[in-house]
Amino acid sequence: MGTSDQDGDGDLPTLLMLGTGDPLCAALEEALARYGRPEIFNTDQGSQFTSYAFTSVLREAEVRISMDGRGRWSAYYNTQRPHSGLAGRTPIEAYRRIGQSEHGGHERQPDLA
Repeated sequence: MGTSDQDGDGDLPTLLMLGTGDPLCAALEEALARYGRPEIFNTDQGSQFTSYAFTSVLREAEVRISMDGRGRWSAYYNTQRPHSGLAGRTPIEAYRRIGQSEHGGHERQPDLA
């Protein structure tokens, strides 16, 4: 397992993102032993976090599991982050404009010829 700080102790997010399956479960078990049991484990619905093996470790430790998606990168990326390729709009703003114009909601590009 990799480490993320100077003293050689890996932090929980770094350990958890290193892989899937058994190595991930081993990292989770190590983190629970080292840092204690959290009341709740909140994560997105990535396959590494929804596997039976991974959720079993949490259930056995009596940790509540939340997969509500709050804080997901895609929510920010699609609803709050402006994109230069969308004329400074977010993807959701660009999507809502589809059908409002004859060219799918995108700004018309000037003819270069």
